[in-house]
Parts: sequence; C-alpha cells; structure tokens
Amino acid sequence: MIRKAMINDIENIWKLHEDFRLDVSMVNDNDYLAKSQGNGFIVSDSTKEEIKKRIEGSLLFNVWEEDGKIVGLIDVNKEIYFPEEADNIIWLDKDLKSEYFHGNEGITLHYVAVDENYRGKGIATSLYKNSLETLKGKGYKHLFSIVTIAPVTNCPSIIWHTKMDFKRACVTMPIDLFGLKDYMSLLFYRPIL
Repeated sequence: MIRKAMINDIENIWKLHEDFRLDVSMVNDNDYLAKSQGNGFIVSDSTKEEIKKRIEGSLLFNVWEEDGKIVGLIDVNKEIYFPEEADNIIWLDKDLKSEYFHGNEGITLHYVAVDENYRGKGIATSLYKNSLETLKGKGYKHLFSIVTIAPVTNCPSIIWHTKMDFKRACVTMPIDLFGLKDYMSLLFYRPIL
C-alpha cells in the first residue's frame, strides 16, 4: 500500500536509508564494491534529523507499507543539486539545463529504495508511477534524477531509470565530493506526461 510518509515512520525509513547508504570508507574493498554496484546504493551524508525534515518538507515523500512494515520509499523535491555555472558539468541538452535551473515545471526525484527482501515485486515502479500522477496533478512537466556513476556505479539505478524512459541530460566530470575521490554522476530526465 502506498501512503504519505509520516514523522512517526522515521525509524523504519531511517533503517531503509541506512541499508542503502554507501559506506565511502569501503569503496576500495572489491567485495563491498561489487555488492554495492549490484544491489544499488545511495550516496548520502544525511542525519536522521535531516531525513525527518525531508519527510516534512519534500513535495512528495511516500512509502510502500506491507504488513505494517515500510519496505519502500520515494522522495521527490524541488532541490537543485548542481551549481549552474559549474565547469565540471557537460550538458547533453541545453534546453534541459535551462529548465533544470530556471523552469517552474521541473522537480527532482531524490531517491527510490526498496528493501532487498521485497525486490522484483514492482514496488519501485508502483511508487514511481503513483508519484508521476501526483506530480502531473500539481502541474509539474519535467522530472530529473541524479545517479552516481563513479567511483562506484549504481548499476541497478541506471537500468531502472532506462526502463522508466529517462534519458541522460548531463554528466559531471570527476570532483571530490561526499568523501569520494573522483565522484561523477548522471542527471537523468523524463517528461511527466
């Protein structure tokens, strides 16, 4: 069942968040690296208090609850994650750059996560499609999403975004960020139809 996240869900949401958080101190361990790239991850330095603020402040923060347990979540918000005049970003579509920084009809998918025991059941896709309907109803026409590609590649996220009809809008060149040397990401885009 999809529902809006509530503050009293924080412990379950925090656990799911922590299960997917990339341990940057382990990126040189090949076993950890292979597991992370195969299972997917989030690059986050958020605290539990910051996640609480996201639950309250994001335009859309929904969870998938099954048998009283939160097994999936989606967070969509209006944040801009890149500096507009950064010289380490290559835009593949200049119109999307303008929409990302100056448009009023764009929004960013912060992340989707599903408990590993519930994968393959369409939960992420259901959360996503439900979100598209909500966003469309609020007048949004453009959805952006950032995916890490180096030094660790979020393979499941790239595959999922491709299946959900996202295209690549820009790529960041290597920069030391989030405690990672030579961090790189892709900004994906899709219209909200």
